[in-house]
Amino acid sequence: MNTPYAPVQEGFRAELEMLIKQRKYVGLLYLTPLRELLSTTAILKELYTGPEAQYVRLSTGEEVRLDWLVSVNERQAPGYDYDDYTCDC
Repeated sequence: MNTPYAPVQEGFRAELEMLIKQRKYVGLLYLTPLRELLSTTAILKELYTGPEAQYVRLSTGEEVRLDWLVSVNERQAPGYDYDDYTCDC
């Protein structure tokens, strides 16, 4: 699924840069290109700009679009205002 990139707020980007400098594991919730919600724990390695979007590279090797981050360390990313992403299945 190819969705247009929605730039993230500069304050959120600055928080990500601070977490990169700390080199500590963080909990992440993020969406995939198929809009699946995934959860992982990883060290944020770097922010970079690709041809169509900005990304964060994780210690796991995954690369996540910044506008697809739902939460970082249980802090919601801008644009996501739903508190509970758990499944009661």
